[in-house]
Amino acid sequence: MNHLLKFFCLVTIWLFMGTQIKAQLNFRSEFYSTENGLSHDAVTTFMKDREGFIWIGTWNGINRFDGHHFRSFNSFPGDLSHLKNDRIDQIVEDHLDNLWIKAYDNQIYRFDKVKEQFHPFKTKLGNKLSFTRIKVGLDGAIWLITKNKGLIVIPDPRKPDKYFHYTSNADSKIKLPSDQLNFLLEEGKNKIWISTAKGIICLDKKRDEFNKIRLDSKIFNVENFFTYAESSTKIYFGSSSGNLISYDKGSQSVSKQKITNHKINNLLASKAGNGVYATTSGSELVNVKFTKEKFQLNRFIASEKLAWMYEDNRGLVWIEPEHTGVICFNPLAGQFKKFTSVSDDGYSYNGTYFRAFEDFKGRVWVSMKNAGLGYFEGNKPLFNAFSNSKNPSLDNLPNGITALFNEENGVIWFSTIDRGVNKLILQDGYFKQRFPNAQSLQKSDNEVRGLWVDKNQRLWLGQKSKNLYVLKNGVKIPIKFSNLEKNLGAVYCIMDDSKGNIWMGTKANGLFLAKPKNKEKTTYELVHFKKGNAGIFSLNSDEIYSLLEDKYGKIWVGTFDEGLNIATEQNGNYTFLNKNNGLKGYPSEGFDKIRSMAFDAKGNVWIGTTNGLVIKEVSSDKLSGRTYSSYSKIPGAKNSLGNNDIQFIFRDHRNIMWLCTSGGGLDKALFTNPLVKVDFRNYTTLDGLPNDYVLSCTEDHHGFIWAATQNGLSKFNPVKEEFTNFGLHNGLPKVTFSESASQRFSDHALVFGTNRGYIYFHPDSIKIQKSTAKMVFTNLQVNNTDQFPSDSGIINAGVNYLNTLKLKYNQNIISIDYAILDSKKGVKQLYAYRLRGFETNWTNNRERRRATYTNLPPGNYVFEVKSLNNDLYTKVPYKQFQIEISSPPWKTWWAYLIYLILLVGAIEMARRITLTMLKLRNKIAIDQKLAELKSNFFTNISHELRTPLTLILNPIDEIGRNE
Repeated sequence: MNHLLKFFCLVTIWLFMGTQIKAQLNFRSEFYSTENGLSHDAVTTFMKDREGFIWIGTWNGINRFDGHHFRSFNSFPGDLSHLKNDRIDQIVEDHLDNLWIKAYDNQIYRFDKVKEQFHPFKTKLGNKLSFTRIKVGLDGAIWLITKNKGLIVIPDPRKPDKYFHYTSNADSKIKLPSDQLNFLLEEGKNKIWISTAKGIICLDKKRDEFNKIRLDSKIFNVENFFTYAESSTKIYFGSSSGNLISYDKGSQSVSKQKITNHKINNLLASKAGNGVYATTSGSELVNVKFTKEKFQLNRFIASEKLAWMYEDNRGLVWIEPEHTGVICFNPLAGQFKKFTSVSDDGYSYNGTYFRAFEDFKGRVWVSMKNAGLGYFEGNKPLFNAFSNSKNPSLDNLPNGITALFNEENGVIWFSTIDRGVNKLILQDGYFKQRFPNAQSLQKSDNEVRGLWVDKNQRLWLGQKSKNLYVLKNGVKIPIKFSNLEKNLGAVYCIMDDSKGNIWMGTKANGLFLAKPKNKEKTTYELVHFKKGNAGIFSLNSDEIYSLLEDKYGKIWVGTFDEGLNIATEQNGNYTFLNKNNGLKGYPSEGFDKIRSMAFDAKGNVWIGTTNGLVIKEVSSDKLSGRTYSSYSKIPGAKNSLGNNDIQFIFRDHRNIMWLCTSGGGLDKALFTNPLVKVDFRNYTTLDGLPNDYVLSCTEDHHGFIWAATQNGLSKFNPVKEEFTNFGLHNGLPKVTFSESASQRFSDHALVFGTNRGYIYFHPDSIKIQKSTAKMVFTNLQVNNTDQFPSDSGIINAGVNYLNTLKLKYNQNIISIDYAILDSKKGVKQLYAYRLRGFETNWTNNRERRRATYTNLPPGNYVFEVKSLNNDLYTKVPYKQFQIEISSPPWKTWWAYLIYLILLVGAIEMARRITLTMLKLRNKIAIDQKLAELKSNFFTNISHELRTPLTLILNPIDEIGRNE
């Protein structure tokens, strides 16, 4: 029964398959060239390394792409590079930090990612060999296939000078049947099959030594085995003479069958249980099914020679033809179907790249022979070909592929005959973009300004182009207004009241009341209210931005220049109460530009204006209420409004009031009596909101708040206070959301108005698949100069491989670039960083990918950076490295030791000088005392001698005079 069902499904798909049929594919594309930093627009190969960098081989070296910038590695005049030819043919990564490269000169080079240097591979004898392919073994060994010179194996990439060279020479340790190699196949880590032009050998690896396993020479050493295929239990080898060898991995038994008289071009082991397929040079597709007793052979003849094959998960086989396009084979129907595509410029390119693969959604992608890139939808029998001019729905992508690489996360990289790099990001398509007037070329015809879901679940759309559309289940419904003379004008707000009437407010044409005239509500009679058309109690403005009906049936009209109007019906006539005719309970100035209105649980009206919030009581069926309160942003107060300009007000099922502000984020109102006091909890980009400019919001049936911002949609969990953001990387179209334009259908689908139609989606259909990604460092600047690995420079390894950055005291201006390597989620990443040892708090850097510190003091630090997108990854991307800034010479330990010695010496010298001074002072004091004593002594002696001498001399003088 299952077999018949599968047969029926495949045949049904087969009957409806057509060529180049237009279908919708959710994707976005990016293009890079030399203008973006690529070293050359001619691209030859792509490769993704373990960190997540995309490496691109060009005609001018290799390029490393981190999702934002290209870093080129090539040779240039005067450098020390050993790369002799910059045109790159192949790039592979070993199990260490090396890239192995085959250049256009057929030489092998090893690129050290840590040192960022090229090293040529040289043989011991110095003879120059030409290489064709590089293969990295499961155990990390490097296998180099030469051009008619045998095989070289490097067991340990860290020791490239220690290798084995296997040839057909008798003195070779392991003798090959021929020096011309076809392929190399690993069976586990320890068994290697080597196919040559004259047979196959098998090697067994023990440690770093290889030993030859004995095979039946009558089977394996008699012909040229050109291709192979491997299943979980068997290995198949196909020869140029049409023989098929089947090797059983378990029993190691071998069988050989002649399946064709032509050369076997390619083998494919079927995953769908269809044995093995073989394409031949005789335009055959041979299917061989093995049983215990015999094998069953089926032959299908195509119109041209067949080559490479790919089997998708439905069992269809996609085959490379001899000439153009791709051939699809249905094994159950036993039929071929060919698809072709004309190249964009009309030429045929024999060098274009043929390949087929399945993406993460099960779509089969084919790069067709000679030109043509397209995909096959598994659940839709359509094959869609890209074209640079034929199919605008496929983004005008070129289709002549020269290099192709598929990331498993839904990103396709390719280069074309037009050169450059194309990046195709496949998206889930949760968000449906719909255009009210898809045929119009005028943007205003699809700019939704007013949006409403009525009680009949019809979607009313007011356009900026003054058109009005009504849709039911996405289909337009013809609505007739019996007495409409011209048009309604630009409808900015819509509401259906409790009586089944539709109210529509316009930008400059006043207010309309549409009364239904039939049961289906497709014909309406209009009543037009304009400024001053009914005397003093008429509408006081034609700028209507918001409408609301209270429980008494009064219509609240918010204008964008004259404040609040309240319409009351009496005997079929409406009178408008406003500030010109006695409206009480509303601020007289400053709150005239009303954007949005909503009721709280107690029936109070919350009025959002460009100057803050007004809360007004309703009072009764006849009175509007005299009590009101107003709230505005208070500088320095975190519990006040985030911004005075309120775009939209919404009440959720918990009766919580939410305010969308212009630059102040999403505000949650906290209150007991809103007429007395209201505090606000502000949610901004610091809390995970993608942008602080919030235009509208609504609630899904799970209680999550969906907010439309200037940077995409955000789903907010009010309980956990967590944001999940959606942007281009989630398939959200590139649109600008309209203010106050969000609604919910009864089936829980949500709709938002935008400048390009409206966005429609069901929250339950969105499945967030968390992925893994790595944080990397991409560049380092010290004192505003880029740093690259150098033995004499600041760093000796690439910044991404640094454990410790050692700097001098005057190298204290540091800039570090970082990125999350995630090709699908793109540039919309949020980062936070800190320098532990210098600061404790994380700096929210939002989408910026550089951290800069100036005039850092000497010390030991740890720089850390992490992602703030917790909703995107199973493990938050994080990376760190240490920074050591040495002290200046005058602040080192030995400088301080010298300072200590000098200080001690100075103290000792001062002590000695002080002692000497004290001694001198004492000596001087003693000398002065002695002198004083001597002076006193001589004075006293002199006095004592003078008196008697005077007594003697006076008489003698008298005697002398008398005589």
